[in-house]
Amino acid sequence: MSKNKSKYTAVFFGYFFSIVLFLLIISSSLFFSACESKEKYIRIGNQAVFSGDDKFFGEDQLISLSIAASELSPVRVSGFDYKINIITKDDEGNAERAFLIAQEFADEGVSAVIGSTFNGTTKASLPVYSEFNIPLITPSSQGEEISRGFSNFFRMIINNSQKVENIANFISEVIKPEKLIIIDNGSDYSIKLLDFLIEIFESRNITFQKRYSVNFNSDDYNILAENLLIDEPDIIFFCAKYNELADLITRVRKLNLNSQFIAEEIGMDEGITAITDSQYLEDLIAIVPEPPSLAKYSEDKKAIEFWR
Repeated sequence: MSKNKSKYTAVFFGYFFSIVLFLLIISSSLFFSACESKEKYIRIGNQAVFSGDDKFFGEDQLISLSIAASELSPVRVSGFDYKINIITKDDEGNAERAFLIAQEFADEGVSAVIGSTFNGTTKASLPVYSEFNIPLITPSSQGEEISRGFSNFFRMIINNSQKVENIANFISEVIKPEKLIIIDNGSDYSIKLLDFLIEIFESRNITFQKRYSVNFNSDDYNILAENLLIDEPDIIFFCAKYNELADLITRVRKLNLNSQFIAEEIGMDEGITAITDSQYLEDLIAIVPEPPSLAKYSEDKKAIEFWR
């Protein structure tokens, strides 16, 4: 999955590189390095989490950026060729560390920064980049409040409101369930997503059968699976990590309940095939984002082929 995802994402990094470079050139804000007789570089900062459980975010971002830079470089500016130099730093998914990384990038004179991975780290970095008029382009931070008051912030992904609205559209207009049950995994992200999803459903007079909230616990999952057997939904939307998703699907299938499961981004990981029987995943649908310009969600077979 990571390889395909990175090649797919590289197209968007390439596109945004072009736009950012154009904006920077016309505003005369590019920082060029090296003297006339040597190779010239445009420095682009790459800020993400490269350590811990979430390091795959940074790894995918680095691969995508490297592909985009290799395809775009060199860039012709005022009759001279400039190579794109990617400078990578790990903010560890920590807001304090992200603030320090932003200061380092500012001191190093980068022309733009791709990042950061999370809302908190992006929010902590943005004031520093704003002070030095350095564009910050995030491929993953979706919080609506992040960009308020900052003109140097650009987003390569739809924000949280658009995301949930499109999930609602996909479920109600494409799937059209007769008995829908929605489940959060007890995390702040999952709870808020379902809260907003319900608000949208209510505003559109869309009905659902029931909502469950359950933490990742064997006993609780057994009880939940038994309740689902009684409820007999045709569709279950579960906002949870891939291991939690796999666990619940396995328990439900062993009770001979054939409800179709729908997952969203946090449940997308090819590792799911290693922890549950592949036959249990045959009807699983992953709601994934299409290019930001379209800002829609759909069942994209190419994007979710690893489920099959």
